[in-house]
Amino acid sequence: MLFAGILSLSCEDDAARPQTGSETHFLTRCDQSCGEGFDCVCGVCTKACSETASCEKYSAAAECGPVPDRVTLCPGSLVAMMCDVACSDHADCASLGTEHHCEDGACRSPAICLEPETRPEELVVMGDSLVELSGMVGALEEQARLGGWLGPSETLRNYSSSLNSFLAQNQFANVNQLNAALAAGPVKVVILNGGATDVLQAGCEPPSESCAQIQDAVTGAEALFARMAEGGVESLVYWFYPDFLQDAGLRARIDVLRPLIQQACANSPVRCHFLDLRPSFPGRADYFAADGIVLSAEGAAVAAERVWTAIEQQCWLP
Repeated sequence: MLFAGILSLSCEDDAARPQTGSETHFLTRCDQSCGEGFDCVCGVCTKACSETASCEKYSAAAECGPVPDRVTLCPGSLVAMMCDVACSDHADCASLGTEHHCEDGACRSPAICLEPETRPEELVVMGDSLVELSGMVGALEEQARLGGWLGPSETLRNYSSSLNSFLAQNQFANVNQLNAALAAGPVKVVILNGGATDVLQAGCEPPSESCAQIQDAVTGAEALFARMAEGGVESLVYWFYPDFLQDAGLRARIDVLRPLIQQACANSPVRCHFLDLRPSFPGRADYFAADGIVLSAEGAAVAAERVWTAIEQQCWLP
């Protein structure tokens, strides 16, 4: 199974998830909590620091450094410096434990998740044209089958829509997707993107948080999250856009919207996991279709792999 790390009865209660089976919890992926006295900082179990000497007790290679991508990926983090181990290959992480590998220049160990109770029919995919027109749902299904969570003949419930894709509360809001899903059956987990439709056209220049279109999108997102909580959704995976290479104006508006949606996600009544896809799309024009917005087959495959890997590593299926 994809979530093969079922914990024995001697382990902590389910509320302490995610947990680790490696030699140490240090630099293990986390969602909210960590074991062994570590804190979950920007998705990894570590400790805040001000000098390297305080980190060496965790590993001889540990150093005190800035929280990775604190401005863009972890804007709500109160921690500026944390203990970490830099690497250039997997061998550099071997002393931490057999599960630790080199990821983007730092040693990380995936969380070992409890067996999820979520059934395939309880997971819903929502989103805009990047989902509906790109084949991303099929790519997500492929990833889920590779991990054993989805059976060979099983599919994901897909409600993505290019039409009903506004975050803002209007007749074409993506809450219509959610309401249709809830009407069809219980929804425990939602995989979602959204926001580009709201800022596709310029509302004010230069774009700022005070722009009405951006304010409406954020307010709509907050209302959408509240509706999810009301409908019984337990976990939301909100993946946000890569950089659109052909339209600098759209890219600038998305850049203003991104941290506001991330903050709304952090404050959501539903447990909301924000995933920024920019690091997976570094200037790759071939990851987009001719319009420069919809994902190509290659881009959809990369996005789906990134989303499902995060779900696996960070125990986002309850």
